Amino acid sequence: MKIAIDVADLDCERIDGTRVYIQNVLKYLGKLSPDDDFYLFHKGQYNKVLSPVKFENYRDRSIGKSFWWTQLKFARELRKLQKEKCGDKNLVCWMPIQQIPFLELSKVRSPRFIKVLFNRQNLKTPKKSRFSNSDPLYTGGGIKYVVTIHDLAFKFFPDHFPLIDKLKINFYTDIAIKKADKIIAISKSTKKDIIKLYPRIDAGKIEVVHHGFDRENFRREFNEKEVELFLRKYNLVQNVGDSKSLKFESKVHKVCKVESQQPAVVTSKKNRSNVTNRADYLLYVGAIQPRKDLVTLIRSFEDLKRDEFGGHADLKLVLAGEVAWKSDSTVEAVKTSEFTKDIIMTGRVSFKELALFYRFAKVFVFPSLYEGFGIPLLEAMTSKTPVVVADNSSLGEVGGGAVLKFKSGDTEELTAQIKKLLDNEDLQQEMIERGLSRIEKFSWEKCANKTLKVIKSFK
Repeated sequence: MKIAIDVADLDCERIDGTRVYIQNVLKYLGKLSPDDDFYLFHKGQYNKVLSPVKFENYRDRSIGKSFWWTQLKFARELRKLQKEKCGDKNLVCWMPIQQIPFLELSKVRSPRFIKVLFNRQNLKTPKKSRFSNSDPLYTGGGIKYVVTIHDLAFKFFPDHFPLIDKLKINFYTDIAIKKADKIIAISKSTKKDIIKLYPRIDAGKIEVVHHGFDRENFRREFNEKEVELFLRKYNLVQNVGDSKSLKFESKVHKVCKVESQQPAVVTSKKNRSNVTNRADYLLYVGAIQPRKDLVTLIRSFEDLKRDEFGGHADLKLVLAGEVAWKSDSTVEAVKTSEFTKDIIMTGRVSFKELALFYRFAKVFVFPSLYEGFGIPLLEAMTSKTPVVVADNSSLGEVGGGAVLKFKSGDTEELTAQIKKLLDNEDLQQEMIERGLSRIEKFSWEKCANKTLKVIKSFK
């Protein structure tokens, strides 16, 4: 079977959840299906951090950049591949992003300036342009499309997106959902949203395939020097004594190796996490943008600090992630906070530092207003860090009973849930054990297996 994949996002400098998803699924597809040929299409050179693994049945296709790359150059290469390699059989194309090639330029009659621009003298335009599979504007003829829909946040929170981005994402997603032969939704919540927003969609073509997470990175071990340098770099310890106690924690905090068939619940006192020796900070991981509702987290953090009888005067807040669009209100909330010196905005961090941030946090907090999945929950769980999340979208589906929940935007309830964890070591340990059990339901290998099953359903 011939399978084409759009991996152009792996060329990008910025690392986000979608790109991590593509890279990790590619770690398994070639191994899981050695008799199939996978054609990886991209524009130029891979980001070294995102570069996919190599298998004998992976065919790298760096085809160069162009205007409207997906709709023009990539689409043309797909048609060429289908004609040369598939004959009367289908070429299956997996689009890990919310877009599919939909223009069949060889059948479009364009104005003269378009002909000159693309140097195509045989373009023809149909008299009618309709959104149907028989319309010449849309690809067909031996190519089957599988598209992954990550989330529909731009539909529910349009004000949280820049106008141009919102219009573009809406346009491409609408067409992809209507025209794809199969849709992969990354959670049941996302599938439900698709059906709600596109009531005429055939629900039978939507398959739920949960994301995985990088278990290896977040279970890595660190030596004492690495830990001390990290904690001092971000000013997460106040004195040498604290640093030494936390270095010791780096030894006792080794994650127990468990077989995937067994629940990863720690039951013996010997294997219990030393929750008292963690650094005194709350952690958020992700982009800095309004949909993440970090202002609510900052207000909650301030309430914890102000409580003179709560014993959390030394608490810090770490916001680990890059500043993204419309982040002004969040940045302003940090700058104007009376505790601004105790709020750490890290910017971009390496995977190694990210693992350390999770490892030593007292509590991981994810206040997002909407998520298609929520990989950071799993990363925190495997790092043995208790988790508090907003009760919306897919977060309850992913976290299950291994997270504490609060009503979205409710600062008072969020403060209460964080305080409940900070003040109760037994509850911390219970949530850690639940988390270790919960993560066994998710892996990139499982994700790749199910993704491959959808792709090969056309065979």
